[in-house]
Amino acid sequence: MSQLQQTRRLDAVRARAVDLRPVGATPWLLALGATLALGALLRLWEIDGVGFNSDEAVYTGQAASIANVSELEEFFPIFRAHPLLFQTILSLGFVLDLGTPFERITAAAFGLATVWVVYLLGSLLYGRKAGLIAAVFMALMPYHVIVSRQVLLDVPMTLFATLTLYLLARYVLTQRPGWLYAAGAGLGLT
Repeated sequence: MSQLQQTRRLDAVRARAVDLRPVGATPWLLALGATLALGALLRLWEIDGVGFNSDEAVYTGQAASIANVSELEEFFPIFRAHPLLFQTILSLGFVLDLGTPFERITAAAFGLATVWVVYLLGSLLYGRKAGLIAAVFMALMPYHVIVSRQVLLDVPMTLFATLTLYLLARYVLTQRPGWLYAAGAGLGLT
């Protein structure tokens, strides 16, 4: 590829980075909505069909301890597994008395958010078609579906790592320092 072609390609990508709201986006939004709906169906279908595995019990128990559920505090110390961001988010379900299966639904929501961020990243770097294809793959990927149905730290970690890549790509394309700071925050969340 010649230098001129590379420059034109980079200019086109930068133009997409500045405005991700092109005219005629409705079919793409419908396709993305269908992808997210299919991803939600796969992640939520009989989500509470089996009990917690050992890691899920630990993370949920930690969340209960953070929320001061006295019956579980002696079995699940708060600082048993790190980091505590996901468990802290889950503790809100105990505080609000949401009941089971809010823990797994929260994990599924993180998984669906990852599908959306994959779309944004693919669209930013390679166009809407590539972003949509990447989102479909992520929505249907058996490993991601299975892990997104469990209360595991892998789910929010994947979301925040993907978000960090997106924010870093935005910085590279726009050269605006705010995107770099946001990427640093995303990496910290990861």
